[in-house]
Amino acid sequence: MRLFVFLSVMLLAVWSKAQNIEFTEQQFETKEAYQEAIENLRLGDESFFQGRFKQALPYYLIVQEVNPDNALLNFKIGVAYLREEQFAKAKKHFIKAKQLDAKVDPKVDLAIAHSLKGNKEYEKALVSYKQYMSRLDASDFKEITLAQNYIDTCKTLIIDRANVVDEAKSPLASVSDKEPKPDVSKTTDQKVGVLDVKAKKAEKVDKKAKPVKKVEKTLLAEQPKEKISYKIQISSSKEPSDFQQLKKIYSGRLKITSSKYHGYYKYYIGDFASKSKALEALSMSGIKDAFLVKFVNGKRK
Repeated sequence: MRLFVFLSVMLLAVWSKAQNIEFTEQQFETKEAYQEAIENLRLGDESFFQGRFKQALPYYLIVQEVNPDNALLNFKIGVAYLREEQFAKAKKHFIKAKQLDAKVDPKVDLAIAHSLKGNKEYEKALVSYKQYMSRLDASDFKEITLAQNYIDTCKTLIIDRANVVDEAKSPLASVSDKEPKPDVSKTTDQKVGVLDVKAKKAEKVDKKAKPVKKVEKTLLAEQPKEKISYKIQISSSKEPSDFQQLKKIYSGRLKITSSKYHGYYKYYIGDFASKSKALEALSMSGIKDAFLVKFVNGKRK
Protein backbone atom coordinates (compact mmCIF):
# COMPACT_ATOMS: atom_id res chain seq x y z
CA MET A 1 0.00 0.00 0.00
CA ARG A 2 2.81 2.41 0.91
CA LEU A 3 4.58 1.56 -2.36
CA PHE A 4 1.40 2.32 -4.33
CA VAL A 5 1.00 5.70 -2.60
CA PHE A 6 4.68 6.53 -3.23
CA LEU A 7 4.41 5.69 -6.94
CA SER A 8 1.18 7.70 -7.23
CA VAL A 9 2.88 10.73 -5.70
CA MET A 10 5.87 10.35 -8.03
CA LEU A 11 3.65 10.08 -11.11
CA LEU A 12 1.71 13.14 -10.00
CA ALA A 13 4.96 15.06 -9.58
CA VAL A 14 6.16 14.06 -13.06
CA TRP A 15 2.79 15.00 -14.56
CA SER A 16 2.75 18.39 -12.84
CA LYS A 17 6.25 19.17 -14.14
CA ALA A 18 5.05 18.53 -17.68
CA GLN A 19 1.93 20.66 -17.25
CA ASN A 20 1.56 23.93 -19.10
CA ILE A 21 1.24 26.86 -16.66
CA GLU A 22 -0.42 30.03 -17.89
CA PHE A 23 0.52 33.45 -16.56
CA THR A 24 -1.81 34.54 -13.74
CA GLU A 25 -1.58 37.23 -11.10
CA GLN A 26 -1.60 34.56 -8.36
CA GLN A 27 1.89 33.41 -9.41
CA PHE A 28 3.40 36.74 -8.33
CA GLU A 29 4.00 38.18 -4.89
CA THR A 30 2.63 41.58 -5.86
CA LYS A 31 0.41 43.04 -8.54
CA GLU A 32 3.34 45.22 -9.66
CA ALA A 33 5.52 42.13 -10.28
CA TYR A 34 2.75 40.60 -12.38
CA GLN A 35 2.34 43.78 -14.42
CA GLU A 36 6.11 43.96 -14.95
CA ALA A 37 6.14 40.40 -16.29
CA ILE A 38 3.24 41.13 -18.65
CA GLU A 39 5.04 44.26 -19.89
CA ASN A 40 8.21 42.22 -20.57
CA LEU A 41 6.10 39.71 -22.49
CA ARG A 42 4.59 42.53 -24.52
CA LEU A 43 7.99 44.04 -25.34
CA GLY A 44 9.33 40.60 -26.25
CA ASP A 45 6.36 39.93 -28.53
CA GLU A 46 6.76 43.34 -30.16
CA SER A 47 10.33 42.52 -31.19
CA PHE A 48 9.52 38.87 -31.99
CA PHE A 49 6.73 39.61 -34.46
CA GLN A 50 8.87 42.23 -36.18
CA GLY A 51 11.53 39.59 -36.76
CA ARG A 52 13.98 41.11 -34.23
CA PHE A 53 14.56 37.84 -32.41
CA LYS A 54 17.83 38.80 -30.72
CA GLN A 55 16.10 41.80 -29.09
CA ALA A 56 13.13 39.66 -28.02
CA LEU A 57 15.23 37.11 -26.12
CA PRO A 58 16.21 39.22 -23.04
CA TYR A 59 12.55 40.09 -22.33
CA TYR A 60 11.41 36.47 -22.72
CA LEU A 61 14.22 35.09 -20.56
CA ILE A 62 13.38 37.50 -17.71
CA VAL A 63 9.77 36.28 -17.73
CA GLN A 64 10.82 32.64 -17.99
CA GLU A 65 12.66 32.92 -14.68
CA VAL A 66 9.26 33.51 -13.06
CA ASN A 67 7.39 30.86 -15.06
CA PRO A 68 9.64 28.31 -16.79
CA ASP A 69 6.71 26.01 -17.60
CA ASN A 70 4.74 28.04 -20.12
CA ALA A 71 4.62 26.15 -23.42
CA LEU A 72 4.12 29.12 -25.73
CA LEU A 73 6.91 31.13 -24.10
CA ASN A 74 9.30 28.19 -24.46
CA PHE A 75 8.31 27.83 -28.11
CA LYS A 76 8.95 31.52 -28.83
CA ILE A 77 12.34 31.36 -27.09
CA GLY A 78 13.12 28.31 -29.22
CA VAL A 79 12.22 30.18 -32.42
CA ALA A 80 14.40 33.13 -31.39
CA TYR A 81 17.38 30.87 -30.69
CA LEU A 82 16.79 28.99 -33.96
CA ARG A 83 16.85 32.24 -35.94
CA GLU A 84 20.05 33.21 -34.13
CA GLU A 85 21.46 29.76 -35.07
CA GLN A 86 21.91 28.71 -31.43
CA PHE A 87 20.59 25.26 -32.25
CA ALA A 88 21.29 23.42 -28.98
CA LYS A 89 19.38 26.04 -26.97
CA ALA A 90 16.58 26.08 -29.54
CA LYS A 91 16.24 22.30 -29.31
CA LYS A 92 16.00 22.40 -25.52
CA HIS A 93 13.14 24.92 -25.54
CA PHE A 94 11.23 23.31 -28.43
CA ILE A 95 11.30 19.91 -26.73
CA LYS A 96 10.16 21.42 -23.43
CA ALA A 97 7.36 23.33 -25.18
CA LYS A 98 6.09 20.09 -26.73
CA GLN A 99 6.31 18.26 -23.41
CA LEU A 100 4.23 21.00 -21.76
CA ASP A 101 1.68 21.14 -24.57
CA ALA A 102 1.88 18.86 -27.63
CA LYS A 103 -0.41 21.30 -29.50
CA VAL A 104 1.56 24.44 -28.61
CA ASP A 105 2.09 25.08 -32.35
CA PRO A 106 1.20 23.05 -35.48
CA LYS A 107 4.87 23.18 -36.54
CA VAL A 108 6.47 22.18 -33.24
CA ASP A 109 7.82 18.92 -34.74
CA LEU A 110 9.22 20.85 -37.69
CA ALA A 111 10.88 23.33 -35.30
CA ILE A 112 12.43 20.46 -33.31
CA ALA A 113 13.67 18.90 -36.56
CA HIS A 114 15.27 22.17 -37.73
CA SER A 115 17.10 22.58 -34.42
CA LEU A 116 18.32 18.97 -34.50
CA LYS A 117 19.56 19.35 -38.08
CA GLY A 118 21.33 22.59 -37.18
CA ASN A 119 22.93 20.75 -34.27
CA LYS A 120 24.08 18.03 -36.75
CA GLU A 121 21.88 15.37 -35.12
CA TYR A 122 20.72 14.26 -38.54
CA GLU A 123 19.25 10.88 -37.58
CA LYS A 124 17.03 12.42 -34.89
CA ALA A 125 16.12 15.29 -37.21
CA LEU A 126 15.01 12.76 -39.83
CA VAL A 127 12.64 11.15 -37.30
CA SER A 128 11.14 14.55 -36.38
CA TYR A 129 10.70 15.57 -40.02
CA LYS A 130 8.84 12.31 -40.66
CA GLN A 131 6.66 12.90 -37.59
CA TYR A 132 5.80 16.36 -38.88
CA MET A 133 5.02 15.02 -42.36
CA SER A 134 2.82 12.23 -40.97
CA ARG A 135 0.57 14.81 -39.26
CA LEU A 136 0.01 16.93 -42.37
CA ASP A 137 -3.30 16.96 -44.17
CA ALA A 138 -3.15 14.94 -47.40
CA SER A 139 -4.39 17.99 -49.36
CA ASP A 140 -1.56 20.24 -48.14
CA PHE A 141 0.69 19.48 -51.11
CA LYS A 142 2.95 22.48 -50.59
CA GLU A 143 3.86 21.61 -46.99
CA ILE A 144 4.19 17.89 -47.85
CA THR A 145 6.65 18.78 -50.63
CA LEU A 146 8.64 20.95 -48.22
CA ALA A 147 8.71 18.18 -45.62
CA GLN A 148 9.88 15.66 -48.22
CA ASN A 149 12.67 18.04 -49.26
CA TYR A 150 13.80 18.28 -45.63
CA ILE A 151 13.74 14.48 -45.32
CA ASP A 152 15.77 14.06 -48.53
CA THR A 153 18.29 16.67 -47.35
CA CYS A 154 18.70 14.84 -44.03
CA LYS A 155 19.22 11.51 -45.78
CA THR A 156 21.90 13.08 -47.98
CA LEU A 157 23.66 14.59 -44.94
CA ILE A 158 23.61 11.20 -43.17
CA ILE A 159 25.11 9.46 -46.24
CA ASP A 160 27.74 12.19 -46.70
CA ARG A 161 28.82 11.93 -43.07
CA ALA A 162 29.02 8.14 -43.32
CA ASN A 163 31.20 8.45 -46.43
CA VAL A 164 33.57 10.83 -44.64
CA VAL A 165 33.90 8.37 -41.75
CA ASP A 166 34.47 5.47 -44.16
CA GLU A 167 37.20 7.40 -45.97
CA ALA A 168 38.92 8.20 -42.67
CA LYS A 169 38.87 4.52 -41.70
CA SER A 170 39.95 3.30 -45.14
CA PRO A 171 43.18 1.22 -45.02
CA LEU A 172 44.13 2.15 -48.60
CA ALA A 173 46.36 5.07 -47.63
CA SER A 174 48.33 3.05 -45.06
CA VAL A 175 48.60 0.04 -47.38
CA SER A 176 49.99 2.15 -50.20
CA ASP A 177 52.63 3.54 -47.83
CA LYS A 178 53.70 0.01 -46.91
CA GLU A 179 54.08 -1.25 -50.51
CA PRO A 180 57.71 -2.28 -51.18
CA LYS A 181 59.60 0.07 -53.46
CA PRO A 182 61.59 -1.48 -56.34
CA ASP A 183 65.32 -1.87 -55.67
CA VAL A 184 66.96 -0.08 -58.59
CA SER A 185 70.39 -1.44 -57.67
CA LYS A 186 69.26 -5.03 -58.42
CA THR A 187 67.92 -4.29 -61.94
CA THR A 188 70.00 -5.48 -64.93
CA ASP A 189 71.69 -3.10 -67.34
CA GLN A 190 69.26 -4.23 -70.00
CA LYS A 191 66.26 -3.33 -67.87
CA VAL A 192 67.76 0.03 -66.99
CA GLY A 193 68.29 0.75 -70.66
CA VAL A 194 64.68 -0.03 -71.49
CA LEU A 195 63.50 2.21 -68.63
CA ASP A 196 65.76 5.00 -69.87
CA VAL A 197 64.28 4.77 -73.38
CA LYS A 198 60.72 4.79 -71.97
CA ALA A 199 61.60 7.74 -69.73
CA LYS A 200 62.98 9.73 -72.66
CA LYS A 201 59.89 9.01 -74.75
CA ALA A 202 57.70 10.08 -71.85
CA GLU A 203 59.68 13.31 -71.51
CA LYS A 204 59.16 14.09 -75.20
CA VAL A 205 55.43 13.44 -74.92
CA ASP A 206 55.20 15.58 -71.79
CA LYS A 207 57.03 18.46 -73.44
CA LYS A 208 54.64 18.38 -76.39
CA ALA A 209 51.63 18.10 -74.10
CA LYS A 210 52.52 21.03 -71.82
CA PRO A 211 51.31 23.82 -74.16
CA VAL A 212 48.01 21.95 -74.63
CA LYS A 213 47.51 21.75 -70.85
CA LYS A 214 48.12 25.49 -70.56
CA VAL A 215 45.53 26.20 -73.24
CA GLU A 216 43.04 23.91 -71.48
CA LYS A 217 43.55 25.75 -68.20
CA THR A 218 43.09 29.09 -69.95
CA LEU A 219 39.85 27.96 -71.57
CA LEU A 220 38.54 26.64 -68.26
CA ALA A 221 39.42 29.87 -66.52
CA GLU A 222 37.51 31.87 -69.14
CA GLN A 223 34.27 29.94 -68.50
CA PRO A 224 32.21 31.82 -65.86
CA LYS A 225 30.87 29.77 -62.97
CA GLU A 226 27.11 29.77 -62.46
CA LYS A 227 26.06 31.48 -59.25
CA ILE A 228 22.87 29.84 -58.02
CA SER A 229 20.75 31.45 -55.33
CA TYR A 230 17.21 31.17 -53.97
CA LYS A 231 14.71 33.81 -52.91
CA ILE A 232 11.26 33.55 -51.34
CA GLN A 233 8.53 35.21 -53.42
CA ILE A 234 5.92 36.77 -51.14
CA SER A 235 3.89 38.88 -53.58
CA SER A 236 3.22 39.64 -57.25
CA SER A 237 1.24 42.52 -58.71
CA LYS A 238 0.66 44.36 -61.96
CA GLU A 239 1.24 47.70 -60.22
CA PRO A 240 4.09 48.51 -57.79
CA SER A 241 3.34 47.82 -54.10
CA ASP A 242 4.35 50.31 -51.42
CA PHE A 243 6.40 49.41 -48.36
CA GLN A 244 3.44 49.47 -45.95
CA GLN A 245 1.52 46.95 -48.08
CA LEU A 246 4.49 44.60 -48.13
CA LYS A 247 4.99 44.94 -44.36
CA LYS A 248 1.45 43.63 -43.86
CA ILE A 249 2.51 40.47 -45.71
CA TYR A 250 5.93 40.13 -44.06
CA SER A 251 7.30 42.04 -41.06
CA GLY A 252 10.39 39.91 -40.37
CA ARG A 253 14.07 40.83 -40.49
CA LEU A 254 14.83 39.49 -44.00
CA LYS A 255 15.28 42.21 -46.59
CA ILE A 256 12.46 42.70 -49.12
CA THR A 257 13.65 43.04 -52.74
CA SER A 258 11.79 43.33 -56.04
CA SER A 259 12.16 42.77 -59.77
CA LYS A 260 9.95 42.97 -62.85
CA TYR A 261 9.28 39.64 -64.52
CA HIS A 262 6.92 39.03 -67.46
CA GLY A 263 5.18 42.35 -66.88
CA TYR A 264 4.59 41.80 -63.14
CA TYR A 265 6.31 43.26 -60.09
CA LYS A 266 7.69 40.37 -58.00
CA TYR A 267 8.61 40.83 -54.35
CA TYR A 268 11.02 38.55 -52.48
CA ILE A 269 12.60 38.05 -49.08
CA GLY A 270 16.05 36.60 -48.44
CA ASP A 271 18.84 35.60 -50.77
CA PHE A 272 20.17 32.11 -50.02
CA ALA A 273 23.05 30.15 -51.55
CA SER A 274 21.69 26.96 -49.98
CA LYS A 275 18.31 25.55 -51.02
CA SER A 276 17.87 23.83 -47.66
CA LYS A 277 18.37 27.17 -45.82
CA ALA A 278 15.87 28.82 -48.16
CA LEU A 279 13.30 26.07 -47.53
CA GLU A 280 13.83 26.43 -43.79
CA ALA A 281 13.25 30.21 -43.97
CA LEU A 282 10.18 29.66 -46.17
CA SER A 283 8.70 27.27 -43.64
CA MET A 284 9.33 29.63 -40.71
CA SER A 285 8.09 32.75 -42.56
CA GLY A 286 4.44 31.85 -41.95
CA ILE A 287 3.38 33.29 -45.33
CA LYS A 288 0.73 30.99 -46.77
CA ASP A 289 1.26 31.51 -50.53
CA ALA A 290 5.02 32.16 -50.54
CA PHE A 291 7.32 29.90 -52.57
CA LEU A 292 10.96 29.50 -53.63
CA VAL A 293 12.36 31.03 -56.81
CA LYS A 294 15.70 29.99 -58.29
CA PHE A 295 18.15 32.58 -59.67
CA VAL A 296 21.16 31.81 -61.85
CA ASN A 297 23.76 34.60 -62.11
CA GLY A 298 21.18 37.02 -60.77
CA LYS A 299 18.50 36.08 -63.34
CA ARG A 300 15.24 34.40 -62.41
CA LYS A 301 14.73 30.90 -63.81
